[in-house]
Amino acid sequence: VKPDVHPMPFHCPFDHLYDLEKWVHSDVPMREYSFLENKRVNERDRQDVVHLHVHGAPMEASPPTGTTVMLHPGDDYAAAARALNTAGKQSAFVVKVHARSLELLCESLGSAGANKEFNGIMHTVLGVAEQIRYCDRKAHPWFDAPRGRYDPAKEPLNCTWGFHPPPPLPESSSAVCPTKAEELLARRYQEVERTWTGHGASSSGFRGDKRTTVWSTMERVRDLYRDYI
Repeated sequence: VKPDVHPMPFHCPFDHLYDLEKWVHSDVPMREYSFLENKRVNERDRQDVVHLHVHGAPMEASPPTGTTVMLHPGDDYAAAARALNTAGKQSAFVVKVHARSLELLCESLGSAGANKEFNGIMHTVLGVAEQIRYCDRKAHPWFDAPRGRYDPAKEPLNCTWGFHPPPPLPESSSAVCPTKAEELLARRYQEVERTWTGHGASSSGFRGDKRTTVWSTMERVRDLYRDYI
């Protein structure tokens, strides 16, 4: 699918990322993404909004209305909860955090125990989190310019691009994050290399093939599949 006919952001079906079969049979709560648009939501609750903003993050084009609670780069989610409590907004119906502020927070709930519990929940709802994969056109030039009969042994399909599970929150100890925005961003956008090695029939589908293929994708945190649609 060409990018010009598939604009970003890509609104993917729910089951592309989440294991609904496991989720609905668990105790993990579920709420539709459009719950604020539901007519049963009280208008007073809908307007009960508090904004979290991290120092160093760019301000939004339209200044937010209502209360804004300020945080510092490297604050974890527990610090955000404490800031809301200090501001008397711990019971706010809606808490909004812009993506540019969210990326400057430390990915930890404040303790190894809380992080472990959250990781367990994510394992339940995400499942393998790889239901949908993408094949990079650059890695498969034969399909754009066929040359004779396709030989999967010579050009095995590499569909390792797509959605991968997010990294788990630290369980051994509380996360220690930088307190400077530039260092936080450098760590967050660091490329993570994922490799896969196959041999023989597992890589090509042909029993007689004894070649080994190694696949690798450099996964970027933001817009993972932007270049592979």
